[in-house]
Parts: sequence; C-alpha cells; structure tokens
Amino acid sequence: EYSLPTRPYYMLAHFLMDKLTKMLHADEAEKQAIHNSVNQNYHTYRSYLPTIRDIKRFVNMMVLEYEHVRGEVILEEYLLLHLIKYKYPDRFNEIHKSKYTETRSLFGNSKTIYLRKEFDNLDVYPVLKLLFPEEESSDGNTYRHIYDASSFEYYFANQVFGSMKVRDM
Repeated sequence: EYSLPTRPYYMLAHFLMDKLTKMLHADEAEKQAIHNSVNQNYHTYRSYLPTIRDIKRFVNMMVLEYEHVRGEVILEEYLLLHLIKYKYPDRFNEIHKSKYTETRSLFGNSKTIYLRKEFDNLDVYPVLKLLFPEEESSDGNTYRHIYDASSFEYYFANQVFGSMKVRDM
C-alpha cells in the first residue's frame, strides 16, 4: 500500500469536469452544464466524490447511463441525482418510489413533483431540495425537469417510453 499525497479539491473538480466532458463527447451546451453543476454545487460534489477513485467510478456510471436519455433530461439535474445513486443507492430507489415527494396538479394536465418537508433531516435532503424546488420555474417551463411528472421516470429508467425522443423529432 502506498500513501498518496492529498490534492486540493479544486484539482479533483477540474479532473471531474474534464473527464465527464471527454467521456460524454459533450457539445458546448453540455460542457457548460457540467461546469455549472460542479461549480455551483462544489461542496456537494466534494462530499459525494471525495477521492479520484470515486470520481472515476461516478464518471463511468454516468457515461453508461446518460447516453440513453441524452437530450431528454436536464444534465445538471441528472448529475445531481446520480450523485445520490452513486453514494446512496437505496435512497435513489426510494426517490424513484416517491417516498420523499408528492405530486400536485397545477394548470390543466400539468403535474409537478414537490419535496415533502418532513424529510429535511435526511442525508440527501440538500440535493433533493435542488432537484425539487419549492417554487415553480420562473419561466414557467417545466419540460424535461425531474420535478415534471411526465419527465420524472426518464431520470430513473434511462430510456424514453411512449413518446418520440427529442433528438428524433
């Protein structure tokens, strides 16, 4: 066993962003989404992916799964959700089963998923709060967000059912 020197996390964060960008063959919009997600949620990434080994495993998982839903999900949200999947796979399954959320109908057929407040002491609550905001999007567009009931399943099933993919339209 060899003792490796520690590196400042900003170097690991850059490694994560570069590795994701290269392995996903990200276009400029995806590259920007990756950088935004890591930079805006730096402390979350640091706590979920503390080592280079964790980063490599996470990237390998993301590359395999994201390709099937590319263009159908919001990349920043997909990354955050898959941080939970990587670190807490049981929580990921509980989120999929809507243990921590509730769905409410808004205007017409639109249904939005909200985080239930009684789980605010949950280990993954800070990430869930980012994924399921208390207020609606300011632009009114919920399409493809995880909190839109019609898109929710895409984040877990890793494929699109019952409708044409955006890239095929």
